[in-house]
Amino acid sequence: GYGFVYDDVVLIAENPALGDLTTLPEALTHELFHFAEGRRATPYWRPAVTLSYYVDHLLGGGAAWMFHLTNLISFTALGLGLWRLVATRVGEAAAWAVTCLFLAHPLQVEGAVNIAGRTDLLCGAALIWTVQARGALGVVLGTLVACGAKELGALAPALVALLGAPGAWRASAAVVALWLGARGVVLSGETIEAAGPTAQSVREAGARATWLFTRALAPTALAPGLTLPPVSGTQAVLGWLAVVALTAAGLWRDRAGVRAGAYKLYDALLV
Repeated sequence: GYGFVYDDVVLIAENPALGDLTTLPEALTHELFHFAEGRRATPYWRPAVTLSYYVDHLLGGGAAWMFHLTNLISFTALGLGLWRLVATRVGEAAAWAVTCLFLAHPLQVEGAVNIAGRTDLLCGAALIWTVQARGALGVVLGTLVACGAKELGALAPALVALLGAPGAWRASAAVVALWLGARGVVLSGETIEAAGPTAQSVREAGARATWLFTRALAPTALAPGLTLPPVSGTQAVLGWLAVVALTAAGLWRDRAGVRAGAYKLYDALLV
């Protein structure tokens, strides 16, 4: 019985394009709020989310329950992926404890309840299953969905290198490189404020990483000042250091493969 709130309204309830499948190609090749009236263009190209909205509208006739059902399915997939990841490494008892704490954490409310919060659920579920994929196809598809759901999906190669099958991060990195190129082409035609590779956008990305890494563990009372906005230089630096450390740890885990790849590149350049 829950309806539409916040961005759900402009993205779904007041978006007539969802009822017309002929608009799907245009929607997939433009930013997320392309058909939203009165909204400025955003730097959010999320075709996986856009496609899911069209599918939900087609199956449910535009009713809110279908969109919320997809959120629930995505939330369940995220929880199952986390349980499997922890269970195979630590044990089932720890997996139950970690998964229940994660799913019940207040930080998950927006993603689970608001339809527009699906970006976090799809991206998170795709990432957590991508790191567990044993074949190149699974890694490629998982990375595609993660990047197509939210920009955070670009971390897929680092996570795969850290937690996935040895060498699988290369396929993920290739997908991210192609996605970044396509994203640049799509957004180049949009009138977006502060969406380019500016110092402010880099600072905000780092600060958001710090906020996510800390707020997921510490309540507001224990993490004063770690809010967005404002964006501080300290938050930005700490966030990017955490991302770099994560990537370095993953590459060190597969250092033999990295070394072999570097030798091949060196030989190719010499030839």
